[in-house]
Amino acid sequence: MTKLSKKFLLIILTVFVALFATNVYAECTADEKAALIREAQNIRVSYVPHVEICYPGEKCHEDAINSFLGEDGEMHGDAPYGTTSSGEEGYLPYVNDLYLEIDIYNVSQNFYAVVKHNRSSAYSQKIVYSDFKNNKYSFEWDAIDKVGKFSINIYGSAESGCEGVHIRELTLTHPKGNEFYQVSRCEGLEDYFLCQPFINTDVSHLNAAEVWQMVENEKTTRINNKSNSENKNKDNKIEYVYIFAATACGMGLIGAGIIILKRKYR
Repeated sequence: MTKLSKKFLLIILTVFVALFATNVYAECTADEKAALIREAQNIRVSYVPHVEICYPGEKCHEDAINSFLGEDGEMHGDAPYGTTSSGEEGYLPYVNDLYLEIDIYNVSQNFYAVVKHNRSSAYSQKIVYSDFKNNKYSFEWDAIDKVGKFSINIYGSAESGCEGVHIRELTLTHPKGNEFYQVSRCEGLEDYFLCQPFINTDVSHLNAAEVWQMVENEKTTRINNKSNSENKNKDNKIEYVYIFAATACGMGLIGAGIIILKRKYR
């Protein structure tokens, strides 16, 4: 084969490959992509917080504890600290195992999803239609030492005619697990943010003593507010009694005056 023939053949192959590639991408029309974008609006993502009690020897989530027992055989690490059964302050014989259930819904056979996390560059999970059960795909996430965010990118599948075409991105911001969460110390303060298992506030700069002082301050503030409210209500009741008595007395005087005037001018 001459050099001219080789060049001619190379040109023919290049044109063929270019035409083939163009045809592949041309398969996804504007109308098809628009239809996929509309369908993808039904896809949604959410999380469900879970709080479980985990005792030594049981299987906990990876980030639930660092260690139950120290070298001295006593509870240390992430073991909860609070009021024990004997009424003394100390480590409790369990940990609060906190994790999130991430749920993705309504991914049809026209799509696949790629899930990533902003605080874990190595994490990337591809989820296809066959992974879904009853129109739902779930996985557990226990890397919750800080607030984080998932990105769920939706792409067209081979069945859609737009394979690999980016259709939509969803994001999901999740809370952090509260390492200071203690029911025993937060009785009556369950709605206070430091007494909730999951929070959207970073308290990593605080140590346990500082956190519990904030909890005690909140408890004291609520007690004082309740006392002030009760005193105010009591004062209001007394004030209402005085007003009623004065009003009744005034009405009585007016009535008596009218009677006297009537008798005088008969």
